[in-house]
Amino acid sequence: MTIGEQIKNLRLEKGYDQQDICTFLNIEQSTLSNYENDRRVPKPDMISKMADFFGVTTDYILGRTTNIKLTKKDKMEIDEYLNNFENELLSQTGLMFDGEPMTQESKEKLIAAMRIGAEMAKKEAKEKYTPKKFRK
Repeated sequence: MTIGEQIKNLRLEKGYDQQDICTFLNIEQSTLSNYENDRRVPKPDMISKMADFFGVTTDYILGRTTNIKLTKKDKMEIDEYLNNFENELLSQTGLMFDGEPMTQESKEKLIAAMRIGAEMAKKEAKEKYTPKKFRK
């Protein structure tokens, strides 16, 4: 996939029109159109700004990796889920792990591990399904 195709796919995936991106990047719509249609290649600083805008790495835009960073929305969804679980878990008494009562510290470690797992699962799902969505 070319840089232009990657930019266009990201824009469509995130639901933005060209003007949304042009306003953020402070560029003309014709410039973005030229990037998306591979008539021009964005300079490194522009690729960096685009990566920030889309919440991905510059390597992702360049097609060098499929690693995707979590967006603020992704993090909010994870936080909402875990906050509900955390409130429930921390209010429980008499919880056991390996035959011993769970301490406050062990409950907090469990929640931290779940956060890492949830973030990994979200990233893997995005890597697995998002790029395929726009392949020709």
